[in-house]
Amino acid sequence: GQSGGSGGGSMAAVSQLFARLSQEIEEQKPKNCIHFMVDFLCKHYPEHLHGFASIWQMDPDLERERHEVVNFFKAHKISTAVAAHFTNAGFDTLDTLTTLSPDSLVDVEAFNNVKWLPGHKVRLQQIFGEISARVRACSTGAALTSFEVDRYLRITQHGEVVAGFFKYSSQGPTISMQCAVSGSFHKHDALSTVQPMTEVLPVLGACACLVAVAAWLGKDAPKLRSSKVTGEVVSKSVAMEPLDNPSRFPDFTVKRVLHNNLGGQGPDSGEPTIIYHIEASNMGDDLDMIMEALNPQDFKPWDAKKAGMWDKYQSVNIKGGSELHARFSFRSHRTHEPVTLPHFDMEFFDMDEQSSHVGREKITFHGQWREYMLEKDALMSTSVSGAHDEDLSFEATSIGTGSDNPPDPDKLILREARKAFGITYRHAHSFDVTMSASAAPWPRFFLFIPKPSLLTLKSKDELDEYGEAAPAWVDLTASRDIMGVVPPHDLITFDHWTVKVGDVVKKGDSILLARSANGQLSELTAPTDGTIIALEPLLETGMSIKKEANVALIKAPVWIDLIASPEDEAAVVPPGELKFFDHWIVKVGDVVKNGDTILWAKSADGKASEVKAPLDGTVKALENMLEKGWLLKEGAAVGIISLPAWVDIIAGKGKDTVFVVPPGELKAFDHWTVKVGDKVNKGDTILLAKSEHGKLSELKSPKTGTVTVLESILQNGRLFKTGAAVAVIQVPPLWVDLIATKDDRYVVAPAELTTFDHWTVKVGDVVKKGDSILLARSANGQLSEVTAPTDGTIIALEPLLETGMSIKKEANVALIKAPVWIDLIASPEDEAAVVPPGELKFFDHWIVKVGDVVKNGDTILWAKSADGKASEVKAPLDGTVKALENMLEKGWLLKEGAAVGIISLPAWVDIIAGTDTVFVAAPAELTTFDHWTVKVGEDVKKGESILWAKSDKGFFSVVNATATGSVIALEPFLEKGRPIKPGAAVAVIQVPVP
Repeated sequence: GQSGGSGGGSMAAVSQLFARLSQEIEEQKPKNCIHFMVDFLCKHYPEHLHGFASIWQMDPDLERERHEVVNFFKAHKISTAVAAHFTNAGFDTLDTLTTLSPDSLVDVEAFNNVKWLPGHKVRLQQIFGEISARVRACSTGAALTSFEVDRYLRITQHGEVVAGFFKYSSQGPTISMQCAVSGSFHKHDALSTVQPMTEVLPVLGACACLVAVAAWLGKDAPKLRSSKVTGEVVSKSVAMEPLDNPSRFPDFTVKRVLHNNLGGQGPDSGEPTIIYHIEASNMGDDLDMIMEALNPQDFKPWDAKKAGMWDKYQSVNIKGGSELHARFSFRSHRTHEPVTLPHFDMEFFDMDEQSSHVGREKITFHGQWREYMLEKDALMSTSVSGAHDEDLSFEATSIGTGSDNPPDPDKLILREARKAFGITYRHAHSFDVTMSASAAPWPRFFLFIPKPSLLTLKSKDELDEYGEAAPAWVDLTASRDIMGVVPPHDLITFDHWTVKVGDVVKKGDSILLARSANGQLSELTAPTDGTIIALEPLLETGMSIKKEANVALIKAPVWIDLIASPEDEAAVVPPGELKFFDHWIVKVGDVVKNGDTILWAKSADGKASEVKAPLDGTVKALENMLEKGWLLKEGAAVGIISLPAWVDIIAGKGKDTVFVVPPGELKAFDHWTVKVGDKVNKGDTILLAKSEHGKLSELKSPKTGTVTVLESILQNGRLFKTGAAVAVIQVPPLWVDLIATKDDRYVVAPAELTTFDHWTVKVGDVVKKGDSILLARSANGQLSEVTAPTDGTIIALEPLLETGMSIKKEANVALIKAPVWIDLIASPEDEAAVVPPGELKFFDHWIVKVGDVVKNGDTILWAKSADGKASEVKAPLDGTVKALENMLEKGWLLKEGAAVGIISLPAWVDIIAGTDTVFVAAPAELTTFDHWTVKVGEDVKKGESILWAKSDKGFFSVVNATATGSVIALEPFLEKGRPIKPGAAVAVIQVPVP
């Protein structure tokens, strides 16, 4: 009742709107009915304006003009993908193309967020350099001789269908149109005409608009897309366009997997993606479809080798209880440039769950989608979320097995189609999707293809050949981990099941009862332990059993070997007398103490016992395949406990502390025999520990001293970290033996100086040979200096020495780092060396740093002569400080004739002569510029002086004009002393035109 009332109201509104529009069109006789309709709706019916959106695209004039633009580019050997960039930017007619110039290409490129290929760019610049002439030529040679269009709209309105159909031809003298509403055809003055086509074509758009506006009155109802399985496929759309023609989509065929390393999980190495090679037969160029994991740290594939392709599908897999957040994107297969597709369809198949709410598959699309498509009685739920309902989710609601996977996306039977859906994108380069599954012990596989196969399915009437019209035996297929149950030949008639899907069975348990030919009832038993995952759905009491066919599938338990890292994890292994799992007490992430219960299990005689935690820690992993009653694998871990992180003990500076490291044969800690602060002697026991064979042994102190640190996380049974210290002992101070290297010099006190008094330098001081290092006393108390044996920097002093302490005989008391000069070499053409004059011997300090811009004569550094007089070293040319002799420290000796800095000169400007001009180049023997004798704008005669320069030997020579004319350019960066670039022009002369 309620549905019929709503439909009647909509039909009244349609009739009223038709009458009003008919009257307005007849009175106004607009040139373009579609434009007139927009204005009319804006003024009088703005609430229905949205229904006009798709009809605008149906305007035959606009569509023809867009085709002309595409054909124009095709005629110039430019692909349709490039043509789409121009129509996207609004240049969708030949007239608008003529407004462009080669400079406009940058704007079109930016609008579409693409980068032209070099070849395309050259051709486009040529085309738009003479666009008007090319458009005229194209228009003349491509006049339309026939133009025929069919349009069909079908939009549900509270269960009823509003449809419009029209056809027109440029060859016919008249056009007619009829409109079908709720199954009835209506004729109206505005919808029928015998006028010439040129006057009628605009009217057709208006008529189509009437249909869309009528449909928009029921805008809250879902729209339909055609599927020939049920006759209808539910489709919700934000575009409100008819999309039931699969030929409108790109013709994609996935040829192969080019690269397979999704999320960096392998099996390939390199880029962490899956790359599919797609043959795009109606796009002019092949594509690559790239799948990237956006959550690589959390992505948990069950088997990375099984990702990529699955028979005729593309496929990825995840572990139960995990998710894959992925991004699909498209690029040119040939150039790898990003590609934006005008529209495309992705379809996903076999949406199901392992058992009720276990391993339930869910796929969520994040924004950008335009339509989705699924059977009206699909075996999945849909929902939208997000601030603007931009996230769309599909969630499985039915149980499936490996045996019901669809073998061919182009030959789906009804039950397979009900577990599939399609989603459409417009003008998209990429889209994001999350594939997830609820917790389950088994993996979940996601199957998809990049083409609209649901639109090409057989109709309901044609399903007999697929076995859907009449009951047929479902062939349950066993696999490596799934065992089939086949009745013996003498059991021919089914009686009843003794199990259901999801039951856990043991080898020998009853699966079903069946009768032999003589009517005797017998059991069919399980051939293995496992879980029932499928039963033949056709079987009912009294039905014949198909010979050699599987009547049930049993998923055999596959034990996942949990292996503990020996140093920071502990395995939970049930004792041998416990045979059968009962239930867990903890879950992953729980914090447990030594002795806490992890699980309950039973012995062979049915006695229940606890399995306890061997150490304190956090539950990291559990053998989740275990179900109640399943057999425990003897000696195998059922859980992993992550132990507190090992604290790396660090001893103090110098040699006043020592580490205590257990030897390799000691594996597991037992208990401490000391505590922090205890005094120990060499050989005292620090702790007791066990060997690999369980033998208890002592770990003893290597030195006499005080215990300052003990490894805090050690507990009874915890394994030692290989090579790690478990304790630190503070020992009395010892002499530090300073060792000189290749560039170091050592300082040794003479044998007669036996007692240290005080230092006269500190680490970092620069000293010269003979400078005082320290004062010390001889046996008779006389105070004397120990001096530096070389120039350099103090890099180490004996840390043990204090006033009154004895000096170790023949030991180094200090180390001096001798300076190592780094030879700085300037590039002759674009760099200048800064070389101090010979009278300056000792470096004092820098005035500039690397990166500073300097002028000729600016101070670079200060230095001193042998008599101590300070002088500046100046920049020889303008430029930027590129390098400095950074090893120099105050007082250090300068290397005679060596550069202390490099100045990077301004880049040489390559002067190029044009028409009626000649350039002037200096001869090769002149290498250094001195000064100009002319300036820009002056007239010169051939042979007159242009500049003076020097040769390598310092001889001055002149460079003369090579022609009579006017000087129009001089090398701007030449300054006195600047090297001249070999073969380069230094001036350009404009010669008179005859």
